[in-house]
Amino acid sequence: MSGKKQVRLSLWAENLMNSEGTSCLGYGRGISHPYAKVKYQKDDSDAGETEKLLINTLHPQWSTPIFLEYEIGTVLNLIVEIFDSNKKTGDLLLGVGEIDVGYILSNSEIKIHKEDLSEGQLYAYAEIVDESKHLENLNLKIRGLDIKNVDEGYLRLGKSDPFYEVAKKVSEPSKGSVEWVVVYRSAHIKEHSNPVWEKSTIDLDALCNGNLSSP
Repeated sequence: MSGKKQVRLSLWAENLMNSEGTSCLGYGRGISHPYAKVKYQKDDSDAGETEKLLINTLHPQWSTPIFLEYEIGTVLNLIVEIFDSNKKTGDLLLGVGEIDVGYILSNSEIKIHKEDLSEGQLYAYAEIVDESKHLENLNLKIRGLDIKNVDEGYLRLGKSDPFYEVAKKVSEPSKGSVEWVVVYRSAHIKEHSNPVWEKSTIDLDALCNGNLSSP
């Protein structure tokens, strides 16, 4: 396999710094709303960014992939900057990591790259998009019944804002383990224990690499 290929890069992180911290009175102000920006190291140009919809989490799993053009067998270094989306103070930097896409693609034992940040860890999964396969999309229509309420609050007046995720299975030979990479996240439905989501469309190539027999 040689020449230029399109690569799909998926990102997630764990144990990030909480830039929102506590107020001067000692009360919690909230939790970071992280997103990631990706740049090419060679010229600092933009490669893309994840969605900014994840709120109140230090363990984000972004569902928006970054698509890259990659020359097989070469080095492609990326800089990943993770920010807290904050309209009041401006976006705050939570951490910076580096990724070599070529190393991830060529390593048969380590499919998922782990990068230690100043606080927390960044994870990356890269795969070549098979443009020769033109699969139809997967269409889903999902509803929930009697979903557990985890947002009651002190006065028991709150209700959960449910959503669902679809993830693909990625085996890690070096660890003998399995990771799940989020490829789709639904909209949140506000304060509802019996939600009905609009029809969703999922790219089958992103979900199973064009192999409908994949587990």
